[in-house]
Amino acid sequence: MAKFKVGDMVRVKNTSFAKYKGKIEMLGKICEIKAIIEYEDRCHVEVWQQDKRDFWCFNEDDLELVLSYETIKVTKDNKNITVELQNGKKGKAHCEECDIYNEGIGVVIATARAYGVDLKDCADLVSKKSNDKDLTKLKSIIERAKKFLKDNEKTKYKITLSKFWNSKEIFGIHCDTEEKSNKLLKAFDRLGKKWSTGDNYLKLNAYGDFKSKTIYYNDNTYGYVNDCIGKIFEFNEVDLENE
Repeated sequence: MAKFKVGDMVRVKNTSFAKYKGKIEMLGKICEIKAIIEYEDRCHVEVWQQDKRDFWCFNEDDLELVLSYETIKVTKDNKNITVELQNGKKGKAHCEECDIYNEGIGVVIATARAYGVDLKDCADLVSKKSNDKDLTKLKSIIERAKKFLKDNEKTKYKITLSKFWNSKEIFGIHCDTEEKSNKLLKAFDRLGKKWSTGDNYLKLNAYGDFKSKTIYYNDNTYGYVNDCIGKIFEFNEVDLENE
């Protein structure tokens, strides 16, 4: 049985049977497990190298689990808070006022963005539990955080589906899970798009060929993310609701 799970943060401590320079360069780096491939006598772990948009496969014994506090770096520049994870992912927030509460909110928002967490849902949950009159200040902080998120909601997306399909450039959307692929292709179908073969997008998601490395192009085809020669957008960077 695998000793790690998908989503774990691990450090590369060895490169047994390394054949590639890039794999050697991964020594000491912290990265996220994207897939686990189990064999009869061993287990291979696939990790995502964020800064180079690349995947590498390691034996389990080549990796060690990283505690969560090791993965976060917080920096403050005037009223801007930046949280950087060791895998290269960043989250940013801007504090309108330089008080301890706003700075704290900034760290929470920036951390949530780095991990891709929906902070609004978290704020709603806490707000429902914060009904004591002594928690007025906490509720105020939460409301300010929710307002910040609402005001900046549109900035998290880099492209709409309309711009994706109407561009003359080669664009691709990377989906690292089958759930994301299904959501994306459902949005494609809603716009009346079909595969280059003329088949309906909902008939086949084509995820099985490349799995976590699957990319969907704006020419009605799909492929392997590392082979893309155009601009790549991650699934979470695409606004699926607003055309």
